[in-house]
Amino acid sequence: NAVIEFPIGNREAQANYRAARLQRMQSTVLYEQTVQQVIQQVKDSLRAVQLNYQLLGPTRYARLAAAEALRTIEVQEEHQAAMTPEFLNLKLQRQETLASAELDEISTIATYQVSLAQFYTAIGFNLQRNNIDFVVPEAKSYK
Repeated sequence: NAVIEFPIGNREAQANYRAARLQRMQSTVLYEQTVQQVIQQVKDSLRAVQLNYQLLGPTRYARLAAAEALRTIEVQEEHQAAMTPEFLNLKLQRQETLASAELDEISTIATYQVSLAQFYTAIGFNLQRNNIDFVVPEAKSYK
């Protein structure tokens, strides 16, 4: 009897090679997805900074206008002897409008500062911006 051998190749090595190629492709895809997520995060945070910066001016002007409107009432109050309920109501309304405008301005400033911090975090400069040195301690080897 003759024995016939048929080499089936190096299947284990080929399988390992294919697995390594697939793992490399998967790593590349994950890397690209991470890069896209970071870019999107930077873009979103930059848009938020721009929007909140644009809101600073109008809220400041609204506060200044409300302060000026209250000031005119106070000037009228100094020169007017009779205080009517309507006049007092108008004065209280303008004080309330000024207080509301001040709260809006403070809120807008805080929102702008938060969006700015988020932007610096997204681009990776938040620690440097706040003068924080992050030092990673070296592991000590015990012998």
